[in-house]
Amino acid sequence: MNRPLSLVRPTRVITVPGGRRSALQRARERLFRTMIVVMALFMAVTFRLFQLTVLEADNSASPIQSLAQIPVPPRAHITDRHGAILAKSIPSRTLIVRPHEIMDREAATAQVLKVIPDLKYAYVNARLEPTAPMRKIKRHISARQAGYLSAYGDPGLQFEDEYRRAYPAGRLAAQVIGFADADGVGRLGVESYFNARLSDTQQRKVPLRLSLDMRVQHALEDELLKGIARYQARAGLGAVLHIATGEVFAMASLPDFDPNDVTASPAAYQANRVTDRTYELGSTFKTFTMAQGLELGLIKPATICDASEPLQLGDKIIYDRWAIRRPMTMAQALIRSSNTCAGRLGVAIGAERQRAFLSALGLLKPLRVELNETSTYRMASRWGKIASATVAYGHGIAVTPLHLAQAAATVLNDGRRVEATLLPHDSAMVMPQPISNPPVLSAPHARAVRQMLRLAVAQGTGRAADVPGLRVGGKTGTAERARSDALGYDKEHNINTFLGAFPMHAPQYVIVMLLDSPQAVSKNGARGAGANVAHIAGQFIQRSATFLGVTPQFHAEDWLSDTMVQTAAYAPPQGWEGR
Repeated sequence: MNRPLSLVRPTRVITVPGGRRSALQRARERLFRTMIVVMALFMAVTFRLFQLTVLEADNSASPIQSLAQIPVPPRAHITDRHGAILAKSIPSRTLIVRPHEIMDREAATAQVLKVIPDLKYAYVNARLEPTAPMRKIKRHISARQAGYLSAYGDPGLQFEDEYRRAYPAGRLAAQVIGFADADGVGRLGVESYFNARLSDTQQRKVPLRLSLDMRVQHALEDELLKGIARYQARAGLGAVLHIATGEVFAMASLPDFDPNDVTASPAAYQANRVTDRTYELGSTFKTFTMAQGLELGLIKPATICDASEPLQLGDKIIYDRWAIRRPMTMAQALIRSSNTCAGRLGVAIGAERQRAFLSALGLLKPLRVELNETSTYRMASRWGKIASATVAYGHGIAVTPLHLAQAAATVLNDGRRVEATLLPHDSAMVMPQPISNPPVLSAPHARAVRQMLRLAVAQGTGRAADVPGLRVGGKTGTAERARSDALGYDKEHNINTFLGAFPMHAPQYVIVMLLDSPQAVSKNGARGAGANVAHIAGQFIQRSATFLGVTPQFHAEDWLSDTMVQTAAYAPPQGWEGR
């Protein structure tokens, strides 16, 4: 009888010798351990990718971002006092290249150079090298450029969304506003000083409002540009301060630069000469010398000073180049700008008292304005008797133009200290003013100074700055330019300054305007401050008065006392003969 066939094969037992069995077991164990390590690494990588793409998506950079810069976060807008935008962050695009995805290296290089012609062939071609890493080609390209390159359609050319800083007003107040670099970091001016506030995530939705008025700023810069061209000056500076609050309505330093294209102008043009450069500002300092002499009781406006002979102090001789060389009142000494009388008064005041008074006015203290670019005063020599005489008429001491504006505002504010600020007075960022010391000048003496400054424009060296109805007051200052090698002065070049205020019966605004090395254009060859910078100051005041809310008044100036008018018209006694 036949048995059915079995469908199951009999089990065969393979006997492995002891040595081979041990080696096989070890191999299996190693393979198992390797698989565990690989799985652990795989799980770690997977978890990390989950973190980056899901859990930390808002705070992490994509692979492109890590190689081509993290997107610049938006910064807060900067506006003037009326809300006009001076700086803002706008969307931008950066061209990124993935070399291994470029279809045709030469064609892609040619296309990039065609759309962005300021790039170099070697620069672009090297970045498109197939073995090169992914990297940026050009940051902050225009929308038009991005559109052309997108239309080209090469997958290796990609884009990253960023923000860039734009300055709609262009060059206006460039050194004051400053600029932010490609990474969104403030590098100059307000952009630098308020960098943390502008980039703070909690505050960047609220614009930073400045005290500047772009209408006044434009008028100031325009008149300075005209003055530079007309008088062939090297530079022109200006500042406008509100006397009661210290708010800066305008500040200009020319030549300047365009913050939208910083590299297009020399780096030297970025200097804010109003706050970061010191100058000998000449006879504008006679304003402070006269104020201190009145406050100390050393003089009255009618006190007679004999200016017929120069003042000699050792080997130093102080003489009047333009003033009438005869006895005159101290009011006339300011109106006609007598160095001799100012020098005599400076000696009478003395170095210690003079230094204390100028310090109380803020002239010898650091500026507290909201800019990092500031300087403090410099002295040409030790502050002794001769220095007291020369400082009295603004020689031998150098301060910034903003120091001068602050000090003049303090005098015109009945001696109450004024400090310049770039923030409007109602801003929450304005720190409360500390309780001030007693006024450095009494109200009656401040009033006398105001009257003398008004007459200095109506009758004296500042006549070119007079504007009918606006009651402009002020003082001119002409000083020889210090040599760049610090070896004395350049007698062929002047620093010409006009310190002004208006309306003088109730002063609201102080202005300082300066021309560096203006040339003579009149037939008489005059190149002092009265012949040039006083004129452009008058033009500016006439243009800006409406913006500043000052209305002309054409009735008699009854606020000028009869005594002061008579003092200004003093003539030597009959029979006096000049020597």
